[in-house]
Amino acid sequence: MTMRHPIARIGLAMALCAVSATACSAGKAPGSSLHPVDTPSGAGGAAAAGGSLGSAGGVLGNGAGGSLDLLPPSEAGTDSDAGPDLDAGNGATQCNGRFTGHLRDFTTAQDPSGTQLDSSALPAIAEAIAGVNYADSPDFEVADAKLHAATATGKRYQADPGMVNATLGADGTPVYAGPATGTRTTTGPANFQTWFHDTPGVNLGESLTLQFERDPAKLADPNAYYYDSSLMGCGAASCPGFFPIDGQLLMNEGNPHNYHMTFELHLKFKYHAGQVFTFKGDDDIWVFVDQKLGLDLGGIHNEVTGQLNLDTLGLTEGQIYPLDFFWCERHVVGSNLRIETSLEVTSCGEPVVK
Repeated sequence: MTMRHPIARIGLAMALCAVSATACSAGKAPGSSLHPVDTPSGAGGAAAAGGSLGSAGGVLGNGAGGSLDLLPPSEAGTDSDAGPDLDAGNGATQCNGRFTGHLRDFTTAQDPSGTQLDSSALPAIAEAIAGVNYADSPDFEVADAKLHAATATGKRYQADPGMVNATLGADGTPVYAGPATGTRTTTGPANFQTWFHDTPGVNLGESLTLQFERDPAKLADPNAYYYDSSLMGCGAASCPGFFPIDGQLLMNEGNPHNYHMTFELHLKFKYHAGQVFTFKGDDDIWVFVDQKLGLDLGGIHNEVTGQLNLDTLGLTEGQIYPLDFFWCERHVVGSNLRIETSLEVTSCGEPVVK
């Protein structure tokens, strides 16, 4: 299914992703009928990383088919330019504002036997996906004792930095650094492993292409682009947030939107001095540059802001480096995504199957 927004594509030299997931703090605030978020002082700060701590994570399951595009109306139904040339050399002028990553959907409305925990979820999840029962994922709505009676004790909705190692695993995904019993917002390495691996019976994934727009506040910089889910992706002047899979994949589970998901995006860029990423939002966000953790906003938290100054990472001018971005939405009721970019991109992302 194609989601659309009204911003026309501008085919100029592109920039890389500085990422921020802006999830409505009001939507996760006390006073909602859903769960409030604990935000202790100083939580959610950025963590500079170094060293070589990662180890390979196992590959679970196989890939899911299909692809979602968040495109402007002018691009709908255009076969001649349906996506970035993923095999091209210098993608800076070839991305045309479009970056492709992989999104995975999870459920909290069924237990592993397939029993429907939320009777208001329509249609029933098992019926919606050809009779397959998907296991409940306890890292999503982790502190809800009604949904997760066996694991919710001691869990909280709050910032949780230090959950992943300082370098990526051999398969290009974060390596869990918590204990076997889990951290304050997770339930251990086995469940975390499913966040960024296609896992039959646990998650269902699609490739997702985002359409970026030139940053009107930085028109003098040809590499300044951004994506903002409050303005893009819903076909209206303003949008409720980042909900690209409403009514799709594992469905809405009785909620107004399909909330429980992860998204990863893998790009390459040519480093130039002065490049800075600014991030704003929730829930978990990790950004790795040259395989090393540059920003750690792990946990389930209200809106936080993080900034990553690439000049502090010891990069070499003019060299090409990978940037790997991981984002999670683990707690209703807000989900937004803002990505700001000022880098010279040399690849446009790619569908990921792990």
